[in-house]
Amino acid sequence: MTDADRNRFAKVLYVLGDVFNEPVSDVRAEAYCKALSDLPIEAVERAGAAAITACKFFPKPIELRELLHGSRDDQATLAWGELLREVRRVGYTGCPAFTHLETMQKTIRSLWGSWSRLCNTLPGEGPELIGWMKQFQAHYQAVQQREQLGGYPELSPAEAAKVLAGIVEQVAARSLPSAETPRRVTPTVKAERPPCQYCGRTKPEAHTADCQITIGMERARLRIQEQAEQFSVTVSK
Repeated sequence: MTDADRNRFAKVLYVLGDVFNEPVSDVRAEAYCKALSDLPIEAVERAGAAAITACKFFPKPIELRELLHGSRDDQATLAWGELLREVRRVGYTGCPAFTHLETMQKTIRSLWGSWSRLCNTLPGEGPELIGWMKQFQAHYQAVQQREQLGGYPELSPAEAAKVLAGIVEQVAARSLPSAETPRRVTPTVKAERPPCQYCGRTKPEAHTADCQITIGMERARLRIQEQAEQFSVTVSK
């Protein structure tokens, strides 16, 4: 949009405000204008007309964009379809054509490094292809978001090596433990069992057969005694 389109843009917002019964302040109008400044006014008018029938509440700028281009998931799905189409059409020796060429090039470089390597790596079908599809869609959306935020400068191999060396120096300055630093392990001391009152052994599995029979009879005697005491209390009541 240009400054000459501001009146048409304001009309779109005020129509939406009347439809959704929402006041449109000057601050809100200016914020919407900045958020959608990269779109032509005709596209904004189409999005505003679509919002009247598609939205339940006053649409946010991202919702107006999605009415024009679809959600980011939709765009990533369409981009994956374009990618497969171009792989089958031109192969690794041809020159692919994409709707959003720059975004696709960045995504391909981040995942495969080059178009030829993509064509040689990508399987024809099966679960591995589905895995690549999910990775591609995630990278594509990340690239889109980075472009929308202004992007980050791409580093050359020499610049990347310099940045990595600086990170290594910062980590070393913090005196973090390395893999060679031995770790001190404090041994755990297990509490010993009290010895058996019948055979003197401490391990349950080491009891003799006679000792186990004695223990069983003693437990049975205690249960009978407990039941008798409960019965006598009930009768006395």
